[in-house]
Amino acid sequence: MTRVLVLGGGSGGLVAANKVKRLLGKEVEVTLVDRNTHHEFMPAYPWVAFGMREPEAIRRPLANLEKRGIRYLQATVEALDPERNRVKTTAGELSYDYLIVSLGAEALPSPAQDGHAPWSLEGALKLREALRTFKGGKVVVGVSSPYYPCPPAPYEVAGQVEFALKVKGVRDKSTVEVFHLNPAPLAGMGPVISGKVLEILKSKGIAFHGGFEPVEFAGGKVKAKDGRELSYDLLILTPPSPPTGWCGKAPSRGPRASPRWTG
Repeated sequence: MTRVLVLGGGSGGLVAANKVKRLLGKEVEVTLVDRNTHHEFMPAYPWVAFGMREPEAIRRPLANLEKRGIRYLQATVEALDPERNRVKTTAGELSYDYLIVSLGAEALPSPAQDGHAPWSLEGALKLREALRTFKGGKVVVGVSSPYYPCPPAPYEVAGQVEFALKVKGVRDKSTVEVFHLNPAPLAGMGPVISGKVLEILKSKGIAFHGGFEPVEFAGGKVKAKDGRELSYDLLILTPPSPPTGWCGKAPSRGPRASPRWTG
């Protein structure tokens, strides 16, 4: 029997494991390895932050994969040995005929200690609490690196923040601003898309600051390399990622694939 080993229980690994098993059925033995016990649908983290979903609604036990004939192993991947078709994990060495690597990218530490990052479940819940007690003021959304999860992220979140402030009844006492290293929103996707995003931001009263390269976060202000400053009462900053081609200025991942829920 052909053995397929899938590393990573995120959306990519989950979709791949289900599709391989569905296409090949009993002809293949599929094992998925992840250090976590649950799959969390990452694109839904901002929904949790803005009270549109509860954590339980966006996570499922990876052990439920067993119902689909997919073996799940909770372990951390330590090393790959492609010459021997082996993978070293904390649960021992695993062999395979075919290997699918979908481990994702680790976010780097945020340069702003007082910034919020709703791109993890913990970060989403912290932002939810901050919004709950927010009485109005200056909200700034931005990026600290050209490499970060999902190119549209700061603009999507800025729009969601603007709506959340309306629901709270404090929009008229607040400003929402977005800054980016690029001169225009989603500049890499061309002038048509970039112009449309800028149009949407303007229609919502959200100011955009392009070519803004942050060099310091201190005293409720973010300072740019060219001397510009933005003060804030609430800062939302997309977490930087290593330049691996995951997102940002690197090649895009393309459309998100929705996983098949395992529960």
